[in-house]
Amino acid sequence: MGSSASKDGRNRQAIHSNLVNLALSEPTRDDTERNAPVAKTCCNQRAGRVTSGATKSPCEPPMTLNAKALPHLKPGRHADGNGLYLTVQRRGTRSWTQVLRVAGRRLDLGLGRFPDVPLREARRVAVRNRALAKAGVDPRHSTEERMSFASANREYLRWRRFPEAEAGATRSNQRYKWDRAMANHVLPAIGEVAVAELSTQEVAKIASSLVSTPSAAKFAMSCIERVCRWAIDSGHRDAANPATGPSRQIKVPARRHAAFLRVEEVAPALDRIEASGCSLSVSLALRFLALTAKRLVEVRRATWDQMDLAAAEWTIPGDAETKIREDHVVPLSDAALEVLKRARELGSGRGVVFPGGSSGGVLADASVRRAMRDAGIEASPHGFRSTFRTWAQSRGENWEASELSLGHRVGSSVSSSYARSDMLTLRRALLERYAEALGLG
Repeated sequence: MGSSASKDGRNRQAIHSNLVNLALSEPTRDDTERNAPVAKTCCNQRAGRVTSGATKSPCEPPMTLNAKALPHLKPGRHADGNGLYLTVQRRGTRSWTQVLRVAGRRLDLGLGRFPDVPLREARRVAVRNRALAKAGVDPRHSTEERMSFASANREYLRWRRFPEAEAGATRSNQRYKWDRAMANHVLPAIGEVAVAELSTQEVAKIASSLVSTPSAAKFAMSCIERVCRWAIDSGHRDAANPATGPSRQIKVPARRHAAFLRVEEVAPALDRIEASGCSLSVSLALRFLALTAKRLVEVRRATWDQMDLAAAEWTIPGDAETKIREDHVVPLSDAALEVLKRARELGSGRGVVFPGGSSGGVLADASVRRAMRDAGIEASPHGFRSTFRTWAQSRGENWEASELSLGHRVGSSVSSSYARSDMLTLRRALLERYAEALGLG
């Protein structure tokens, strides 16, 4: 009896396979265009004139979209044939969908966005899907290889044009953070799972494994959510986004702002650091950091070719890692210029301003933080920025000048242009007053 049931199962499987092969071998539109008698019959049928050689089966639906016209179509749903539609949203997004019936059940498939998926490719997939549907096979469950989550991640990054992280990039670089999160937390768990079949439970397990580091969990969920959103839009997944639920359940504690010194505490703290036995380069870097209210990474990377001592200006080049997308000019107070004069004695006046170690390379972040800690100062290097902002707010200083001094973007590109040209004088005067308030002027 078991043998008979097994034989029946094999027979059904063979019949199913034959149906799929038969459907896939049916002529496509390109085949019918090369077969003149069939094409003529279809045209006669549409005209209401059935010739003696005509068949009673309806002809293939006409394909009406033109590739050159696709970018100019108005918002709406535009049919092509084989159940293929191009949906144009009001904001200009264009995406392919296909409507089919499999075993009497309606099926809506996403085939990706235009122009990522061109008309020719959308038609090819639509013909294949329609053939499978006619054979009673759900195109989503066909036997061809499914896209894994790891492959979807690579395709998403390519579509997003997310640049590769440069050698030596740190965790402040977004691509570096993305790749580390994927390599350490995501891909080992779900990299080989088909993105179409990825479940909420599998994603939730990743979130649970990172319960002790909620910020890392939140970022990992964000990465998974974006990849799955791309997979849905491009037709590689039909189910809902599996990362949405787990992402909402992660509670990230309120961000703790860096401890900072009051204005009157800065000068004594800098004197203690200089007397603590740290290198002169570290001591001067911290003094320069306090006077300019810049980010530590900007001060550590500062080079002499960025300094114009005659104009009393420091031009920081645009850099995604330092959060500044364009060149930023920092007016230098008299006290800041004095620091630079002392720093010149450390080297030849070329390369980095505050060299680190015997190699003379970029000063290490850890060296600066250790110097503050060894001097018994609980504040962090970033806290000097908070000192400046608190002082400026308490005195009612010009808000735009204060924000620009911190390297923050203010207003639109037009107002930013105005700020660059007309606020430099205000910022220079502001930083001179600040140096005096610190007791360093």
